[in-house]
Amino acid sequence: MGNAQCCAQQNEGSAVSVVTTSVNDLPKDPVAEPLPMASAADPVADPDGAEAVAPKATPPPTVAVPEGALVLTFKTQDSSKKPMTFTKKPLGIDFCKNIPVSVKRTHPGGVAQELGIQPGWVLVKVNDIDLRPRTFQQIQELLVK
Repeated sequence: MGNAQCCAQQNEGSAVSVVTTSVNDLPKDPVAEPLPMASAADPVADPDGAEAVAPKATPPPTVAVPEGALVLTFKTQDSSKKPMTFTKKPLGIDFCKNIPVSVKRTHPGGVAQELGIQPGWVLVKVNDIDLRPRTFQQIQELLVK
C-alpha cells in the first residue's frame, strides 16, 4: 500500500501517463502526529511563564531504627509487606518450623501481639536480610542474634 498509481484510460495509439506517489511524499497531518510523551526527567513549564524546572524525585521515606532493634518484615495475607520493629525481648512469637517461615502464634501480652502481628504472616526479612535463599537453621540463627 506504499504506492498509489493513477493512469489515464489507454486508447490505441495514445500515450499513457503514469504518476507514482509515495505515502512518504504526502504532507504531514499535524493532528495525526503522535505527541511526544513527557518523562519524569523532562522540565515542567510554569503556567506563569517562568523558567522550566525539572521535577524532583521523591526519595522513599526512611525509618529510623533504634540501635540494637530487630526489624522483622512480614508478608501478610493480602501480600503487603509490613516491617515490624522489636526493641525488647522476648519477641512473644512462635514460628512454624518450615520454609517459608510463618507465624504460628503470638503470646498474649507479648511484643508481637502488641505490634499486631497475626498467625499466618510469612517472615520475609530479618533486618535487611532477604530470607528466600536461607535455610531454616540460618533464619533461626538470625532471629537469636
